[in-house]
Amino acid sequence: MDEAQLRKEDLAAAAAAFDRKTLAETKKNKDFTGDVRTIVFSTETGLTFKDYQFYGLNLDALEEAAGRIRAGEVSDVKIENGHVTCSVQGTQGRSLCLLVPWSKGWKALRNKEIVQPDTVAGTMITIPLVDGSNEIELTYEIPYLREGLYISAAALAVMLIDALCRWVSTRKKKKAAR
Repeated sequence: MDEAQLRKEDLAAAAAAFDRKTLAETKKNKDFTGDVRTIVFSTETGLTFKDYQFYGLNLDALEEAAGRIRAGEVSDVKIENGHVTCSVQGTQGRSLCLLVPWSKGWKALRNKEIVQPDTVAGTMITIPLVDGSNEIELTYEIPYLREGLYISAAALAVMLIDALCRWVSTRKKKKAAR
């Protein structure tokens, strides 16, 4: 028997012993539902693995989780210039997180009623949901735009009045000089 064959047999024996020990330890864990498998790697120069673990994915559990996520997914999403609308089936106590950056100008409606949006870490908008269908509408208005327009219009009026007064004053001076 050559050295490579002997080494393979030693590896297989070590793997079987490791399997028995790991399986016995794993069965003590009540949450464990799978099985333990050993993978043996062999190279010419020798490969050393210490305490590596490989996990398998339970596809049934993944499908169940994906189904729960899909049940609450948003539909009919429309995003255009400062206006976001969407629909979602919700449950009281849950929230819809929209990846829309938060700013003071956002106004939120849920089922045509004004709601106070919340934020996630002060950055993204969340809307509290109610049981059943939730029609969400967000509208953005530039903060203090009206006030800024009023101030600008008042300043323009003052400038026009001042210009008119100067023109009238200059005209009176020219008439008096004649």
